[in-house]
Amino acid sequence: MTTWPITPQPRRDESLMSWFTRVGRQYAVTPCELLDAVEHTRAKCGERTIEATLRRLRYRPTTDRIAQLARLPVLARERLWRRPTLWELRKQPLRIVCPQCWLDDIDAQTEPYGRQCWQQAWCTICEVHSLPLVRSRLAQEALLRSTPSADRGLVELRVVMSRLRESACYFGQSARRIVDALLEIQCTARNASLGAAPEPAVWGTLQPDEFLRVLADVTTWALTHFEPVLAWSAAEDLTDIEHYAGNMLLGRFHRGLPGEYPAGRSTRAMNEVPDPSIRRSALWLAHALMANRHVDVVDRVGGDCPQVRQRLRLCSAAPAGLHWLAARSQGWPAVYRSATWINLEALADRRR
Repeated sequence: MTTWPITPQPRRDESLMSWFTRVGRQYAVTPCELLDAVEHTRAKCGERTIEATLRRLRYRPTTDRIAQLARLPVLARERLWRRPTLWELRKQPLRIVCPQCWLDDIDAQTEPYGRQCWQQAWCTICEVHSLPLVRSRLAQEALLRSTPSADRGLVELRVVMSRLRESACYFGQSARRIVDALLEIQCTARNASLGAAPEPAVWGTLQPDEFLRVLADVTTWALTHFEPVLAWSAAEDLTDIEHYAGNMLLGRFHRGLPGEYPAGRSTRAMNEVPDPSIRRSALWLAHALMANRHVDVVDRVGGDCPQVRQRLRLCSAAPAGLHWLAARSQGWPAVYRSATWINLEALADRRR
């Protein structure tokens, strides 16, 4: 079998889509066009997106052929095609970047690339620089090909970095509290996905898969619109001071209805939300509800135990959402649920 004459080797922590995109740049083609050449076919119009291309890349016969064409060592192949975690972002995977990581790549005179961890829905803070990840269409264009818009993307990232530094200096301790909480829950989720149990003193007695299940349920509840009228989700309905202190950290999109979700979907999970600022809001709320130790911003009483914070934050939640979360909690470990959580069903009944 012939091989590609020029193939950039994948970086140790590079995502599959980022590497395949960089390969396409060597031949001035898009990832979809390069994949069409590999499969000797032509994708239909609706299958030419980045998301559809990524799904095609995970097809085993295609995986084998690409590995042979690129002369990939076994270890590099295993790193690129890692086993799915069910937390991979479904939309706009190439638009999520840490501006400082990319600027460091450029300063080191290397080609910027997307990190694997950025593709996980629980990853919203760069663990190297403790900076929030951002979503940038121009950054995606910079990765796809060198064009004037790509240059604008790099300028945009430098502007974002400047704003992030100004925000960190201005909001100081309050913003630091939010970042610390997000990093704690993010690192715990990452370790749990690798099979490491969460720290009992912080999260209670949970196995790795149990922690991820609870986190998925709480964040899905936080992101879903349960009201029958236009309303914020719980994650987007944080207090004004939380949004103020979390400037460029915590975000919201728009008031919505469940009917806006794709057909067959009545909830909104983390991997369906490309905007990292909204996912940060959901994780911040999850940390307040789940962690035994949580330092809140100044307009809320943090409470010495999660049950106190749960009563404070859930007292105004939609009854339908509380019933949904109560039903999901039946799948959590009984000992953990009774020791860490208030009676959600009783709270929902009182809210009717």
